[in-house]
Amino acid sequence: MERPFTSFSISYTSEECTTKWKRQNPTNTAAEINSLKQELEAAFVQSDPSFTTIKDIKQKLSRAYYLEEVYWKQKSRNQWLLEGDRNTKFFHGCARTRKARNRMVSIKNSNGVEFTRDEDISAVATGYFQDLFQSTSTEDWGDFFDNISSPVT
Repeated sequence: MERPFTSFSISYTSEECTTKWKRQNPTNTAAEINSLKQELEAAFVQSDPSFTTIKDIKQKLSRAYYLEEVYWKQKSRNQWLLEGDRNTKFFHGCARTRKARNRMVSIKNSNGVEFTRDEDISAVATGYFQDLFQSTSTEDWGDFFDNISSPVT
């Protein structure tokens, strides 16, 4: 049976799993950064500011900025971040563009039927690869090995 060439990216499934995990385990560094900024401002406004409290908040804020940068670094896959550029709107735009470009909008199965729902796309892709890598040969391998000469001893 000849298999028609089908082209699609399997990154959809991993992206779906990542998105699901992220919804179940929110990190939300932006909200944490805003909260820490407010805490820091409140600590400075106090009549008798505690410098150890201010130092702790600054350390937490620094860590939150670092985690956000790491997140966007992984998401954007840009080498510019390694070379010293900061976490800017440009890199967020690159990450959004890459996500949009890698998204599968539809897929056709072997019968030429097009599917657009996420569940259907996943099922067609899974079925295709299961069929591709499944052994369907019921040949007797004895005939194959009979034609191979034995090595000289």
